[in-house]
Amino acid sequence: MINVKYQTSGEVIAGVTSRMSLEEFLDFRKYITVPFMKIIYVVVAIIITIVALLLLVSGSATSSYYYGSSLGPVNAIAGILLLTLGNLFWRLMCESIVIVFSIHDRLVSIDNKLGSASKSTPPQSQGPQTKICTNCGTKFSSGTKFCPNCGTAVSQ
Repeated sequence: MINVKYQTSGEVIAGVTSRMSLEEFLDFRKYITVPFMKIIYVVVAIIITIVALLLLVSGSATSSYYYGSSLGPVNAIAGILLLTLGNLFWRLMCESIVIVFSIHDRLVSIDNKLGSASKSTPPQSQGPQTKICTNCGTKFSSGTKFCPNCGTAVSQ
């Protein structure tokens, strides 16, 4: 279900669609972590919830009379804590990973915009470059081969 298409020389390798080329994938210019993190988040959140519910049920079902232990209330409390704090902690971990990759995507976008803007604007001319004659100290434009004041040959 991941929406990624790998291309080499125009051929499609892995049947689903997107705009990522094999070169971008292998050079780590585009990341596939965010779509995978969404899937992994849901799977692990379901596992955490199931384990927490099993702890909760086992904590309330067991009693010291039948099993000779007093872990029933401890399991119930552990189940409640895992259900709430476990899922909350897992969500924060996944969000932090997604945020890092989102920041990277934004920086690449800004870099691309700045790069295309600098390519589209011609460099600003700073006027004609000037040189100073080593013989008499006269200033003149850099395209001149001889000093206009004393006639000394100018090195280019």
